[in-house]
Amino acid sequence: MSLKFPVYVDRLRGERLEVNLPLESRINVEEIRNELGLPDYVDVNNFQMRKLVAILHASSHIEQFVDKAKHTVKVLAFGGAAIKLHSPSANLKNSPFFRRLKDIDIVTLKAHIAKVVKMLREMGDVYGSEFFHGEASIDRLLNALRGGERYRLRTIMDVEDDGTPVADVMDIFCDKLSFCHEIDVRDRLNAPLMKNSAYTIGLENLIITKAQFIMRVPIELVDEQNGTRFLGKFNSREILFGMEEKDMQDVMALLLDNELGNGEDEISVEKIGIKLKKGWGMRKTVLMNLQNMYKNADELSKRFNIEYAQLDIIKKRLKRLFDTLSSREYQSRKSIFTLSKQWWQDVSEARKSIQPH
Repeated sequence: MSLKFPVYVDRLRGERLEVNLPLESRINVEEIRNELGLPDYVDVNNFQMRKLVAILHASSHIEQFVDKAKHTVKVLAFGGAAIKLHSPSANLKNSPFFRRLKDIDIVTLKAHIAKVVKMLREMGDVYGSEFFHGEASIDRLLNALRGGERYRLRTIMDVEDDGTPVADVMDIFCDKLSFCHEIDVRDRLNAPLMKNSAYTIGLENLIITKAQFIMRVPIELVDEQNGTRFLGKFNSREILFGMEEKDMQDVMALLLDNELGNGEDEISVEKIGIKLKKGWGMRKTVLMNLQNMYKNADELSKRFNIEYAQLDIIKKRLKRLFDTLSSREYQSRKSIFTLSKQWWQDVSEARKSIQPH
């Protein structure tokens, strides 16, 4: 008799989503990684990276999941997993840029979301229970209310050392990433998919998504542990906090391992500048975060044990990035509605990153 693990339980409705134990994989993830053309440095022994590689492969073979599907659907990664696809340093466990992933983040075109959700819901049967995704009734209600902008599914997000699965939810974004600022990534989703693109929203969009974070918090919450996030005063009682140190760590990894330029594997300052030029608020936030990163680079290097040679490369590229984006060429028109008010939207999860002392 096989054991079952409850991925989701609603006792009021008598609803359960379960997988059989032990978890199984019917695919060779290493072979799939090579088939997709992903770099060898991507560690497929990591559960989240295994899961991401499987999802990327499934989206390239959508005909296994959706009848009469003639074309692949586009699924791209962002967040920490995407950083690992672009940065060898972020994959080495003894590297100052390595961090353990808690989840994976993906985005697709709104026109593709129905096929992507069907694909994910059938992956457990086709690729093995390790890649299970299910939709509870509460998820169906939430997904309907979101109007096709974002979808939520239940899944296995990790496995403990003793083999016990860790259940969680996974969000699938459509067209845009709405956080403190809205980042339209349809430019990447509609672009031809090349193997050296690493199946992500692109180096430029990754930097923007990391550096678009901002929040206002009471002054008394500032201490030595989070002082590197201090962007300045907002009013007499509140200060501005920027991106978390883990996100600075990710941006530093990208800057270390990818040169600034216009090649496919380079960070295009021009592309970042053009995107930021479209919105005064996001440009202001991103520039504040990049400037703060540069100001605190030496302190961050101590916290992460970054070598001097690595730090030197990062600081030079960071300064060039900030100086270019700050130039008149990429200035955007100010809005009279944002000059003296909050210019970003609050993110509900933001305050979880602040711990009172």
